[in-house]
Amino acid sequence: NPSFDSNWDGWTYTVSRGNPGIEGGSGNCAEFWNTGTFDIYQEIPTLKDGYWRLEVDALYFPGNSDKIVAALNAADSTLLDNEYFYIKGIGLNNEKKVVAWSDIINGAIEDTEENEELKSAVSGSAKYTTEHFSFVAPISLAGFKTFVAQKRYHNVIDFKYEANMGAIRFGLRLEDDITSGACWCPFDDFKLSYLGNGTHLKFTDRFMTYTPAENISFSYDDPVKAWLVSGYDNNQVIVTRIYTAMAGMGLLLEAEEGTVYDVQPTSDVAAYANLLVGLQNPYQLHPYEDVDGISYRTFTFGYDNEKPGFYVNDNVVNMPACSAYMRIPASVADAIMSAEVKGFGLRFEDNSEGLTTDIENLDNATTDKATWRTLDGRRIGKPTSKGIYMRNGKKVLVK
Repeated sequence: NPSFDSNWDGWTYTVSRGNPGIEGGSGNCAEFWNTGTFDIYQEIPTLKDGYWRLEVDALYFPGNSDKIVAALNAADSTLLDNEYFYIKGIGLNNEKKVVAWSDIINGAIEDTEENEELKSAVSGSAKYTTEHFSFVAPISLAGFKTFVAQKRYHNVIDFKYEANMGAIRFGLRLEDDITSGACWCPFDDFKLSYLGNGTHLKFTDRFMTYTPAENISFSYDDPVKAWLVSGYDNNQVIVTRIYTAMAGMGLLLEAEEGTVYDVQPTSDVAAYANLLVGLQNPYQLHPYEDVDGISYRTFTFGYDNEKPGFYVNDNVVNMPACSAYMRIPASVADAIMSAEVKGFGLRFEDNSEGLTTDIENLDNATTDKATWRTLDGRRIGKPTSKGIYMRNGKKVLVK
């Protein structure tokens, strides 16, 4: 009963006060209002070993609008950081949770002229004005559904299940009744999806090329960074960090030597322009390749005087499965290559802020910079105006 079809079948819940309810009819939706603390969950006895994704559409409205505005003006996140979208393994009593899962701010629409079309597509909403910005958010179940239709207030937890975790419990929880019962939490459409077993990697060097057999993802704070080759500039190639990769895509991975890492499958991927060619099977690589009538030079990853880069391939090379190589048009390569220049150095580009660094500054090049977004999810550079923004997944007040 993931969509709460007119009843609570399959779910266990506790509330300290107030009114749990379910909207009947088409497009059912559950809600808690003025409930004080609550916990709603299901338990599953066991799962298949591997990676899973748990999703739900939900928001948390703490107290009344005056309290929310006052908290935002004071840059006080206490009201918003009091609830959890969680999953836990009963056997190990370990819990993974998302704090402030899609609270009223994170899924809101900024009240700007650029967002007029977005605002006109929602109903059952109200406008809130703080000292720094204004936003529009739902105030009814009908309004909540129109925001969800725009893929707002959607929450995701990815986790790995192993047999010793035992039964799995997942749900939504409010731990502290700091609003004296004045809260609202609509929710709908829980979804649990199997992503796959993943792949076990061990780094014998700082870099390795890699080609995944399935769609995979990397988080911002992973010990492994994934790069693609997005272009070239004279005798350097531009390597850009990414966080999802499609099956069969050639990658350059970076981690500390000796790192052991389980690659995590995902269902959410994006397509990128990439000069790396992925190999899912062993492959005999020749110095030149013809593709659609165009001649390409091939390059393999390696080191020259301890500098990593992609170096011209002058011989037939037996490439192993799950590796990758680079190819660029022969006319470009031949114009750059010489007796002294046999390859391309790396110029790292952090795509969160467009930062580029030459290979001579490799240690600084891979230092991650903050990813800034507006509250409706748009990626931006470092903010230049006052307001509340998302920085690496957390709300930040810029004064």
